[in-house]
Amino acid sequence: MNSAVKCDAKSFVEYTSTRKEGDINLIAKVRELLLNAGLKENVAGAYDNHRWIIDGEEKTPNVQQYLLNRYWSQQLLCCPADTVRNNTIRALGPCAP
Repeated sequence: MNSAVKCDAKSFVEYTSTRKEGDINLIAKVRELLLNAGLKENVAGAYDNHRWIIDGEEKTPNVQQYLLNRYWSQQLLCCPADTVRNNTIRALGPCAP
């Protein structure tokens, strides 16, 4: 068996493993932070109903971190770009670096 197949098998086992007692639940921690920030409607409508959040609820912390990274990356990609460069262009005009 080559190393790529071994790696895939190990990844599959980890991805399908469930959180053990005492493991941190990153999905719940992020939910708590969002709720404490006053985003109750957003949590109920977008966060809790997203497939990666639902799928990660009982996963190990490593898998939860992976799924949360995917979730937040997707959320950022859906936002209009509002970068320092774009702000500079708006302020100075299209000749800005």
